[in-house]
Amino acid sequence: MTDKIFFKNETLKIVNDDVFSTKEISDGSIDLVVTSPPYNVDIWAALQSPDPLIQA
Repeated sequence: MTDKIFFKNETLKIVNDDVFSTKEISDGSIDLVVTSPPYNVDIWAALQSPDPLIQA
């Protein structure tokens, strides 16, 4: 099992875990959420388009 707490000090805790199932974060304690968007979601549809300026 990997450690879900990535960093912790007296004022900050960074947790790498599933937000829906984690037990590491107490209710009402989140000030900021940083996420990575799913890049290239429509890349295959765009590559198959006959006109590269038209996105599927």
